[in-house]
Amino acid sequence: MIGSLASVDEFPERNQGTDSSSTSSTNSKVQKPPLTHNYSIQSQYCFEEARQREANNAQKLLNLPVNNKQFLVAKGILTKICRKRPKQRTFYLFNDSLVYANISYGKLLAHPHAFKLEEVTITDVSDSGIYRHGFTIETPKKSFTVYASLAEEKRRWVESIDQYAEAARQAAGKDAQTKLSLVTKSPVWIPNSEATHCMVCSVTEFTLVQRRHHCRNCGKVVCGKCSQYRWVLPAQGPNKLRICKDCHELLRSQQEKSKKATEAGKNDSASINDKLELPSQRLPVFAPPSMLIDTLKYNKRTFRKKLRSN
Repeated sequence: MIGSLASVDEFPERNQGTDSSSTSSTNSKVQKPPLTHNYSIQSQYCFEEARQREANNAQKLLNLPVNNKQFLVAKGILTKICRKRPKQRTFYLFNDSLVYANISYGKLLAHPHAFKLEEVTITDVSDSGIYRHGFTIETPKKSFTVYASLAEEKRRWVESIDQYAEAARQAAGKDAQTKLSLVTKSPVWIPNSEATHCMVCSVTEFTLVQRRHHCRNCGKVVCGKCSQYRWVLPAQGPNKLRICKDCHELLRSQQEKSKKATEAGKNDSASINDKLELPSQRLPVFAPPSMLIDTLKYNKRTFRKKLRSN
């Protein structure tokens, strides 16, 4: 449904009327509903079958691997705030992931981006001018703001994402939740239209010659001179990414503190080992014979050196 959230759970009659000829080859072999006079069982069977067909069709459109454990919760079009201008994107909410892609009129949706639901958090965005009914989707890999057409549409999207994201986190277990809590979320990029000057030096004015760049660590719009630094941000991948001067100084100071703490820990452990080291003339009662012989030889050499020095 263009312009609004179309929930699979809320429209079972539409799903039951789906033509099986339009489904993939994996869905062509549709089993017949069980022969029973219990209409509730038949309705539930048809609903589950239709929901699975919807999920498989979405997987095919997004060029995703077929996963029979995955089912489609909702789909619709939201306006995503991009770097240059707002753009409409098609969003698919599965029970385990959130996917968005460019609107395409071909067989496949272009450039799909998928996020695990256990990593997704939702933050409300206040209305401002023409931008209304918005919320922010935050993940370690990428964060961005989207806007719905209506307040009711926003409410349904937020509730659905929160519900299934929390279920995914509970299914992942406590260890995974602890790891996710330590991962830094990717920043939301500030749109180009909101910055006429560099947000770090406040001197460089953006023109056709002076291009805008974005810091991958804080999301600010900066000039080329203030963003000539590169750093590996683990949550966003293994490659070095563009960061601004302020973030470079911050990350470098954090790295130096971490190194000093590591070295201090090594020195402390070495000093503790030195304190615990037994004198050479005192042997533990459980010392093996080989250790006893080596120690006696060492003591003999030490005794001879002392005699010579005297």
